[in-house]
Amino acid sequence: MKNSTPSKRLKFISPLDFTHLDPHYRQLFKNINSVIYIVDRRGKIAYLNDFVEKISKYKVKELLGRHFKHVIAPESIEITRRTFLQQLRGKNIKPYELTVLDKDGKRIHLKTSEQIIFKEGKIQGVIGFATDITEQKELTTELSKMVKELYLLQQIAQELSSILDLELLLQRIVRHLKETLNYERASVLLIDEGKNELVVRAAEKPYSKNVQSRLRLKVGQGITGYVAKTGKPYIANDITKNHHYRVFDKKTKSEIAVPLKVGNKVIGVINIESYKKNTFGEKDLELLTLVANQASIAIENSRLYQSLKRSYLDSIKTLVSAIEAKDPY
Repeated sequence: MKNSTPSKRLKFISPLDFTHLDPHYRQLFKNINSVIYIVDRRGKIAYLNDFVEKISKYKVKELLGRHFKHVIAPESIEITRRTFLQQLRGKNIKPYELTVLDKDGKRIHLKTSEQIIFKEGKIQGVIGFATDITEQKELTTELSKMVKELYLLQQIAQELSSILDLELLLQRIVRHLKETLNYERASVLLIDEGKNELVVRAAEKPYSKNVQSRLRLKVGQGITGYVAKTGKPYIANDITKNHHYRVFDKKTKSEIAVPLKVGNKVIGVINIESYKKNTFGEKDLELLTLVANQASIAIENSRLYQSLKRSYLDSIKTLVSAIEAKDPY
């Protein structure tokens, strides 16, 4: 519900008026470890304290007079715009979190509390006090990611130990990878030794069944083929600059691939792609290597089971043929 007459009204202070403030207030605004800012009703930054220089690499004078959208990260534009419009209509808002970009494009996470500024009964803008919560946010994100990764390993270990059907096994692997890591594409390719080719045996969308049936890579071809040939994991965080990459999806920007190995023998590759640059790091590599080690054992067990099953069937057929040869009836 709109509140056209807020209980607290702050008199509007222009940037120039700050020079006339009591020295104690000027010193407080200068030394406080939070960003203090004023945005006028047009959305332009009218005041910033010096603390913004410590966290953003901007000079205060570089930002004064610019629209606040200049420093807001894309994912926070909508909530910031919506909140600002509500305040211009006289509605006080609760503290909220937003993300801004420093001068180098690095994300800074802030928790901000804002108050509408009035002058002669009219709304002139907003004053805000923003605390840097980047460290806490990154720690929370990292812990959340670790929990997801442990859950992924637990799920894969549990299913791989109980599934002997190879096709079902591979589909479960890529499903867990896609759901847990939330990248655009995950696939498992196995080597067809007769043709020395990699064949897509399981994949999540946007691969289609038709694409899977047609897609074959020579060992050594593309990033996946390179990993199959060398037996070493590989990260390409900007495929436009990578000579190994073979174009399949123009949206792909990053790719990571790890080999599936039994002993020293490469039997296939787990491949993951992202539509963003610089997506993968050493921790992703460590996680996928653990998954690949588990998957390799399960794939080999499945193959041994299928081989044993065929061997039993062949033995039965041989027995039947021998019996029929002696007594057709």
